[in-house]
Amino acid sequence: MINVNEETGKASIFVVKEPAWHGLGQVVENAVTAEQAIDLAGLNWEVEKRPVYYNWQSQKIKVPANNAVVRLDNGQVLGVVGDLYTPIQNKEAFSFFDNLVSEKEAIYHSAGALGNGERIWILAKLPTDTIIGKDDLINNYVLIYNSHDGSAAVSALITPIRVVCNNTLTAALQGAKNKVTVRHTKNVVENLKEAHKLLGLANKYRVELESALNQFAKKNVTGEIANKYLSMIFDTRDNEGNLVEQSKRTKSKILEVFESNVGGQDMATCRGTLYGLYNAVTFYHDNVSDYKDENSRAYSTWFGNTASTRQWAFKKALELV
Repeated sequence: MINVNEETGKASIFVVKEPAWHGLGQVVENAVTAEQAIDLAGLNWEVEKRPVYYNWQSQKIKVPANNAVVRLDNGQVLGVVGDLYTPIQNKEAFSFFDNLVSEKEAIYHSAGALGNGERIWILAKLPTDTIIGKDDLINNYVLIYNSHDGSAAVSALITPIRVVCNNTLTAALQGAKNKVTVRHTKNVVENLKEAHKLLGLANKYRVELESALNQFAKKNVTGEIANKYLSMIFDTRDNEGNLVEQSKRTKSKILEVFESNVGGQDMATCRGTLYGLYNAVTFYHDNVSDYKDENSRAYSTWFGNTASTRQWAFKKALELV
């Protein structure tokens, strides 16, 4: 029996036409600009960089090269940054992408904040989907995000999501990047260039990912190969060389998914194939593995350990092909 964690976290989210990542959010009628998305998501607050001081013998002394990034609506400190750091406001960070939305080459889908607002993101759906086999549909998205703690510049991450199970299929391809840093500028022409550079990257990534996943779907796997594949990804051993219990449990649960009918495993593309095995890994992290809350799940999926595991799982699947 697979138990799905339905607990929600602190992420602030709005959505267009369909629920956002893992069903969070509120359905609205139409696509919007980035500025409207920020308003609808309740992210229309601003930040300010303020110096950090300490008290010494009744004197107020500034801490060199340390500044707090403060939310002006509630006084929350989101991070400590250097003197050269320049905050980018939520309404400014994603405006470059409006060019693609106005040209019908993308639609804003959802937006939110992670943590207390340390990272702000917008998910945009691209018009071209990926098909594995005859009818296994993958929607393609771009996750655009910015940080207020100095951990990331405005960046874009290509994020394919398998429709039947809502799995995030993060993959590192040799010939196409899935992540790019966006140069922030208020120049309209430069913004247009940045947007179309990103669209070109997404199209190249989609073509190469579709080719790789279709190869996975054509490769049948035995129990022996499945165990070998999962061992390459999850095996962790103690000082005596024994497999730790957590590794055993994780592999057992993923094999349970692989051999079941959940998460689209009953489709022809998945049944007994490497594609099904790879999807069992992603389904496990999206729907089975425990997280403190959905905020933690989203962060890990997009930026943390889960993202790294997905990349590694894809790399090892490529080696088997």
